[in-house]
Amino acid sequence: MTVRVSRAAAALSAALLSGCIATPPAPVDQYYRLRADQGPALPGATAALGVGEFRAEGLLRERSLVYSDDGGQRVLKQHAYHHWVDTPQRMVRDYWTQRLAVTEGERAFTVHGRILRMERLLEAGRDAVALSLRLRLRARGQVGDILQREYTAIRASDSGEVLDSVKAYEAAMDEIIGRFLTDLDALAPLAQGLD
Repeated sequence: MTVRVSRAAAALSAALLSGCIATPPAPVDQYYRLRADQGPALPGATAALGVGEFRAEGLLRERSLVYSDDGGQRVLKQHAYHHWVDTPQRMVRDYWTQRLAVTEGERAFTVHGRILRMERLLEAGRDAVALSLRLRLRARGQVGDILQREYTAIRASDSGEVLDSVKAYEAAMDEIIGRFLTDLDALAPLAQGLD
């Protein structure tokens, strides 16, 4: 029995030394972008509205996608091989700029934002994304906010694939933009300046 074990150990050692047992290749880094050109037209978008800076803190400033597998309760993790092409705050700002069709130049009103939550929710049998933004609206030349609200959207992903989560982020972003524009329409004094 000992001879068999010794021969098996010797064969395994020889195979390892000769490189016969190959290790699997490392996963390839994947990079994702938000595509604002995929969504339907947004009602209420106006030429008087500009997009300012978006901010984020902690993990949300980094390019690795963030996820939670405990229902988003306490533990956040970063994907090792899945990254945004740019920082989340720049991508969110650019997304808003494209969706609202903002062009260069001064605007009467500017929306600024802070990313509070932007994570994949990975649970058994249900994958989704959670997006929370704190939005502020300011009038040019005035101190203080006309509007400041937090918006949250949770959207299911079509599958457990990261690309489907990115598409769910786009849908969540469009939902928040639509709700924000609806809130702007409800502000009577502001509506006159946006016409």
